[in-house]
Amino acid sequence: MPFRDISMALAPSNIVTEMYPPGSDPQPILTGKRAEAVAILKQIPEANEVRFEPIQTDKKRAPKLQIPPYIDIMEPYQIFSLFFTEDLFKVLADNTNMYAYAKLSKNMNPHHRNWRSTTPGELKAFVGAQIYMGFTKEPQLKDYWDEEKHNKSVHANHPLSNYITCFRFEQLKRFFHISEPSEVPGGFISTYYRPEPTEEEELQLSEEN
Repeated sequence: MPFRDISMALAPSNIVTEMYPPGSDPQPILTGKRAEAVAILKQIPEANEVRFEPIQTDKKRAPKLQIPPYIDIMEPYQIFSLFFTEDLFKVLADNTNMYAYAKLSKNMNPHHRNWRSTTPGELKAFVGAQIYMGFTKEPQLKDYWDEEKHNKSVHANHPLSNYITCFRFEQLKRFFHISEPSEVPGGFISTYYRPEPTEEEELQLSEEN
């Protein structure tokens, strides 16, 4: 269908028209910007044939696994530690503590006063619990720590209680912070401003490997 016919078909019914005698080819008369738009469309040549040519690239090198030789690819934790380093967990712990104390200083709710500073080791348990929950589903969060339900569940004896309590997990989930709160423009404290520490860490690892 020519562009002119398409524009006519899509034109609203309130455009200015003229009455033509019977047997003639009535064409609506466009005015203003609509007329300018149709005039531009008429200048575009109609495509009688469309061909797609994929981009050709030079195969400079074959894809290969670029992992440091000291990493055992059969050990999931070693792969995880390659991206989530000890230094990164220290940064996450510091930023989480700063965010928690900043938030709690503005809210003197007695239920929030028992916050204690987190550590890199505790955040490892927190992240590990998140990964575990992704593979093992329970209807509610508290079910992972419900010993009574464990006796009746197919996932009996979840190991999370050996590493972190349900209350502490919920605290960390609320205050976990990646970027430094003071870096937020205007001093506004946001839960997830920008994942800069993780971004910088991964870029550095990519350059090294």
